[in-house]
Amino acid sequence: GAIERLGTVQSVIVRSDAAIYGAGPRNPSLLKEETRPQGKRSRYQRDLQEMERFVAEVRDRHPGVTFTTLRFASIFGPNVGNALSRYLTLPVVPTLMGFDPRLQFTDERDAVSVLEHVLDAPRDGTFNVAGDGQIYLSRVLRLGRRVPQPLPGRLFDSALRNLSRVNVSVPGHIAGQLKHGRVIDTTRMRSELGFEPAHTCRQSVLNIYHPSAEVST
Repeated sequence: GAIERLGTVQSVIVRSDAAIYGAGPRNPSLLKEETRPQGKRSRYQRDLQEMERFVAEVRDRHPGVTFTTLRFASIFGPNVGNALSRYLTLPVVPTLMGFDPRLQFTDERDAVSVLEHVLDAPRDGTFNVAGDGQIYLSRVLRLGRRVPQPLPGRLFDSALRNLSRVNVSVPGHIAGQLKHGRVIDTTRMRSELGFEPAHTCRQSVLNIYHPSAEVST
């Protein structure tokens, strides 16, 4: 509506989320922007898909406007209070027995930097955003000196629900990620968007657990 009323709008930045791909055993090991999600969709995933469909419709009506959609891997950092950050900073962390999901993060500083980058150099299209590399959940907990508590499926699900008692809410799309992991392809971010994150996934983890050690990585 604002775009239609303001003829001076030249570019729009849309914050999306890699959760749009879902998390499940049928997903490919590396998720590209054109990857179609598999399996049952969470409510958050459905909301993201609906939002991006709306953006596509608006883009069709306004061919002169640049629309940049950024699908962020989980934003991580000491100043972020999202569900995954609160879960990973628990002193004892419930995990799913027999599973060690691959995780990927966007450092909170890089999340700000990519928005600034797109403001200066708009690019039309959809782009995955994440720090370089991937890291297993077990490695994250070792770096943070957290105690993992492996649990079988039903007890794991119950433990996640009960975390609400300590003000840690783990929604369905995060629970799926903690079971099956999710790693996105950031080739287009570098080659087309022209953005290079300053922090790897490992550095993002160190930044939240051991801020003074992060510079030595």
